Amino acid sequence: MELKVYIFLWLSCGIVLIGLRIVHDWIGLRSSPVKYNLKDPIFGLDEIWTSTQAAKCHTSIARIRQLYEHYGYTFSCQPLAFSAVNTIEPENFEAVLITRFKHYKISSPRLDALSPLRGRSILLSDGAEWELSRALHRPSFSKNQIGDFTSLEKHVQNLFRILPRDQSIVDLAPFFFRLTADAKTDLYRFTAALHNAQLGGERRARFGRLARLLPQRDFWHGVKQAHDFIDELVERAIKHRTFVAAREKQEAIHEEKATKRYIFLRELSKLTEDREVLREELLTIFLIGRDATASLIFISFLCSCSESRHYATTLRLYPVAPTNSRVASKDTILPLGGGADGRSSVFVSKGTIVLLRIAALHRRPDLWGKDANEFRPERWEEESEERRLW
Repeated sequence: MELKVYIFLWLSCGIVLIGLRIVHDWIGLRSSPVKYNLKDPIFGLDEIWTSTQAAKCHTSIARIRQLYEHYGYTFSCQPLAFSAVNTIEPENFEAVLITRFKHYKISSPRLDALSPLRGRSILLSDGAEWELSRALHRPSFSKNQIGDFTSLEKHVQNLFRILPRDQSIVDLAPFFFRLTADAKTDLYRFTAALHNAQLGGERRARFGRLARLLPQRDFWHGVKQAHDFIDELVERAIKHRTFVAAREKQEAIHEEKATKRYIFLRELSKLTEDREVLREELLTIFLIGRDATASLIFISFLCSCSESRHYATTLRLYPVAPTNSRVASKDTILPLGGGADGRSSVFVSKGTIVLLRIAALHRRPDLWGKDANEFRPERWEEESEERRLW
């Protein structure tokens, strides 16, 4: 009798689980967005080739926009056996980054591509790790530090001195990258190694799991050179902190009285002596300060920006981070993109990557008008308050 009861319970549980699985799959099918079918459904080599060629021709943003024009504002694909949802719906951005933020984490392709150089720093961490990194960086963004242009002025004058004065045509981009690198630190010059590591990271992100099959000698050499250089600076900072602590103990003199100059690494070493953490956070703040700032300065110069609305328009058309991504850490939903009309919610299963294409969102004609691709700063005075937020 007892055996029959056990068998009945096992069968009942099995039927319930199968039913739940069917409902789970049915919900997913009912709310699936339009699918972008790759010619190579296994490795996605056609997508890798197309995106690589677009990057070489500097047409990546235009290519992504064409995909959304063809498939709609939300569509799915499966590059390299990953399940991915691409979206430029503002409501989906809000869900991933705000209202359902805890349902997502940093995507594994992003970690695989960038963590060899940056480690688990603020841009590649979640949860408690991210909160710790944020706390380490917070003092650097105080009002006093942001408004201090004393050091920057010296580097701007150096830039003016090295610019050609023979009226020849000059590519200003490398000069602006050197300017922001110098402004971010007076101590380290390792941009060549960092450049190789950055390019290698981009290629690793593009090729995904197949990247390990490609030669990456320049990438790993650049990573090692950058790490070696930063490690030396970290050791100096820790030794300096030890020296100051000993002097304070003997003479009761605070470091702030000895020097008023703010040096990020020295301040960071007061909070932790973990050498890996110091290296990763220092590299991250350097890359944020160099790449994003230099890109904005260069594009703003090309667009002849002179007012705040000009810079806002520049960032709308040419965002320094054109794409963001997260991976679902649990089954969840996106508010829009499913169904035949794209207005239903989208079921996002655990492990699915959600790609947020910021550059394409900023050029949507239904949000910004028929002239969305034009550099027209006046639109900021014409648009409603709700639309300005995007």
